[in-house]
Amino acid sequence: MKPSIQNPPTFSLQFSDYFRPLVFILILLALLLGAFILQDTLPAFSFFSQLHLLLVPVVFCFGVLVLPISSAFFFALITAVLQGLIAQPFLDGHVEIGLGWYILFFMIWTFLLQWLSDITGGVRWELHAIGSVLCAVTLLCGEFIILSVKRGNFSLTETTTLFLIISSGASFLVAPLFYYLAQFLLPPARTSTTN
Repeated sequence: MKPSIQNPPTFSLQFSDYFRPLVFILILLALLLGAFILQDTLPAFSFFSQLHLLLVPVVFCFGVLVLPISSAFFFALITAVLQGLIAQPFLDGHVEIGLGWYILFFMIWTFLLQWLSDITGGVRWELHAIGSVLCAVTLLCGEFIILSVKRGNFSLTETTTLFLIISSGASFLVAPLFYYLAQFLLPPARTSTTN
């Protein structure tokens, strides 16, 4: 009597299931790096010389919403370090905004977005759009307040207010486009609803 041979599990299936979260976060990190590069290379708007499109909060909010909590905090840490290293303003050879502020900022937003995602029952495009605009406006306001305190002059002009509103509002318009584009690239690991 011949012993029956059972089919061993295939290595490729186990490999892909095991490394799927890693590939997912690597794609998100590549999108984040692309957002930093694109955000810094896009020209300013023609009607306002210093106004740039903020893409990093859009990618950050999407990544934090779709990743599990431990991966989301790792993603936030990478975002904070990149934001701190790329956007550090210098005055007289001294750094004006420390890296710790960016880390604290993105960690708080990660906690809030994860909490809101759990309350609303998953990733929604509305939550992503609102989170992107709020993250962008608080990032710009926080940088403005820190720079104003360090430089000793707090002058909130109409131009500054317009700059904050238009930059953040542009994130609100870009977020749904990115959300639906990312649905094709990365099907979310968490529950996703589109209504």
